[in-house]
Amino acid sequence: ATSSSPGYAALLLPHHQHSAISPVSQITDSKGFRADYGKMPFLGAFINPAVLYVSTDKIKNRDAILTGKPATYGGQRPHLRFDLMGRMTLDLMGADYRYITGYGGGAKVLQAMRRQEVDLQTVGLNLYRLSAETALVKTGKATPLWYYDYPGWEQSAAKIMPDFPSFEDHYKKIKGKAPSGEKYEVYKWLTKTVNGMSYSAFVPPNTSDATVATLRKAFDDAAKDPAYLAEQRKLFGFNLPYIDVPKGQAVINTLLNAPPKYIAYFNHSASRRAWHHQSKAEYGCGDCR
Repeated sequence: ATSSSPGYAALLLPHHQHSAISPVSQITDSKGFRADYGKMPFLGAFINPAVLYVSTDKIKNRDAILTGKPATYGGQRPHLRFDLMGRMTLDLMGADYRYITGYGGGAKVLQAMRRQEVDLQTVGLNLYRLSAETALVKTGKATPLWYYDYPGWEQSAAKIMPDFPSFEDHYKKIKGKAPSGEKYEVYKWLTKTVNGMSYSAFVPPNTSDATVATLRKAFDDAAKDPAYLAEQRKLFGFNLPYIDVPKGQAVINTLLNAPPKYIAYFNHSASRRAWHHQSKAEYGCGDCR
């Protein structure tokens, strides 16, 4: 929401959207990024859990993740949490896929899934429940693989998504052991930070303390309003977990102090040379995109 008075603007945007709000873009100094979380007062946030699902034309069920046909992962942009976490878990699992990116939002990737232009999508649980589940999963055209956890919050992912496993649980089932290694350490950091704060509200730097306090109370009241929560449940079948200021600020501080090796990983992951995977021979591409 915005007003005509300088300093009285509140921004509520997905952490992953192609906008000024993007945590991985900030810590990697991405070109065109215009926000500084360290200077913008935080009002509150919600978690939108994320799910990876796949076309049954390529992978019949989640247990066939390593034996199905090579698949194409449809992404939005390399620094997006959906793209990062989807690619990381597929890499860790050892799945055969290629990555293409540039779709303008989750709904665009969903449309590409329906056209059979791509085979894999990571999507917020709200869009999954609203559209993907009805149009693709319940018709047998797609199947969910796993969800990405957001450990440490009261409303657990397992309670919200009891109908499919976490990445860790499915990895253990397929591999017979828990995931490990440096890439998995980066993944765990993402689950606690970027994946743990999806829709976040901020105000501009130098907003007065009184205004920030008023807006924080208003955000908190709205997030706990019974009518609002009932509307959420009606739309999505669940309530987005709420993050108050102390918990959210702790996540922001962790983001702003990302280990250098994690930043190096994100930058490499965003480079074109990292965009194709095991299926180069299958697709005959020298630079799969």
